[in-house]
Amino acid sequence: MLGAVPFEEGGECVAPNSSSVWLAKGVLDVSFAGTGMTQPAVIQNQLNSSMLQNSNIQNAEVRLSEQLVEIVFATEGGGSLGAVEFTQPMAATSIAPGASQGFFFDVPSSIVDEIRDRVIAQFGSEVTVPMLMKARVRGLRSGTGTGRDVESREFTFPFDVCFGCLRTCVPTTDSVDDGMGGTVDSDLCSLENCLNNAALSGGSCGNAYGAPVYPACCTGAAEDFPAASCL
Repeated sequence: MLGAVPFEEGGECVAPNSSSVWLAKGVLDVSFAGTGMTQPAVIQNQLNSSMLQNSNIQNAEVRLSEQLVEIVFATEGGGSLGAVEFTQPMAATSIAPGASQGFFFDVPSSIVDEIRDRVIAQFGSEVTVPMLMKARVRGLRSGTGTGRDVESREFTFPFDVCFGCLRTCVPTTDSVDDGMGGTVDSDLCSLENCLNNAALSGGSCGNAYGAPVYPACCTGAAEDFPAASCL
């Protein structure tokens, strides 16, 4: 595993095959109920390119199959909460020997909800709690015969769990260029702006993870969290 890829605010939700900068830490806002966590990363096939004798079959290509993930509470008092473990299937993408491939670490919404419930039970909802993801990727090596299952080294990735920290509320009005050298107040919460301005809908890979979230029409998705209010 080469590393986790930083999000580009306003960019498309893609997992590039390479990156010049690696993300050191993530942020998961669990105030968005029913929303999962998506983190792009890059993996490299480090098997040596070779052919099986007398068959010309490439035996170092790897086809991805699943992620094996364990999430632990990396904070004082978190040991009593135990770990959250799950297996997530992956698209059967093939990686040639020496090649790199972008993919997503996907944490289902059911796992995020479980993490949120454990954090609230132990610490309440007014804190930021550090977590640590421990992940391995499993695949199937090409060729024939036995011993075709391969597995990556463990990849560890820290992230913080917070309540409302990614919710970014904008003013209800803003001064914009009127095209004639002056300005006019524009209602950012108008139906037209909510439908046409993608910046008001959330992060590049959906709400809740890695980037600021601008609630549509400035109301937020959960009225019971103060940070969701734009009034």
